[in-house]
Amino acid sequence: PNVLWLNGRWESLGDFQKFNEAYYSDPQLVAAAAVTDSVASVTSDQINRIHRAPGDRNAFAVVSTGRIQMENFVGAMAFMDELAELATSISGIETGIALPVTGDRYEAMFIQFASSMQELQELDEKIFSNEEYLAMFAKAGQYMEPRFDSVFAQRII
Repeated sequence: PNVLWLNGRWESLGDFQKFNEAYYSDPQLVAAAAVTDSVASVTSDQINRIHRAPGDRNAFAVVSTGRIQMENFVGAMAFMDELAELATSISGIETGIALPVTGDRYEAMFIQFASSMQELQELDEKIFSNEEYLAMFAKAGQYMEPRFDSVFAQRII
C-alpha cells in the first residue's frame, strides 16, 4: 500500500486524549510505531467529526474528498447533506459525511462501505450514471472547489 490510515472511534476528544497518553506511555507501542519510518515517508494526524454517519463498517470503503468554498460554507453544508441523501437513495448504501476538527477545516469526506472492491466500483457506476445525481453534482461548483478525489480503502482489522 502507498497510504496507511489508522482509524479509531472515540466518543469525545477527552477519550482520544486518554488513548494517546496511554499509547505514548507504553514503550512497546512507541517502539513499534517507530517502524513506520521505514514504511511511510509522510505521516499526519487528522481528527474528524462525523456529520452524517455512514452505514455499517465493512471490509472496504470509498472515501471521496472535496473542499468547501469558504465564502459559501453554510450553503455547502445543506448541499452536502442533500447530496449524501440522494447518493444513499440511489445506491442503497448509507453515505456518511466526515468533517475535520483538525487540519484543513474546509475539507469534506463522503464515505460509503461495501463488502468488496467490485461492490465499490458498482456503487460508483450506479451513482454516476444517475441523471438526478449528475445534475446535482453539476451544481457543486456553487459550494465546492473544482477538485474531488476518491480512494478505495481496505479495512485490515
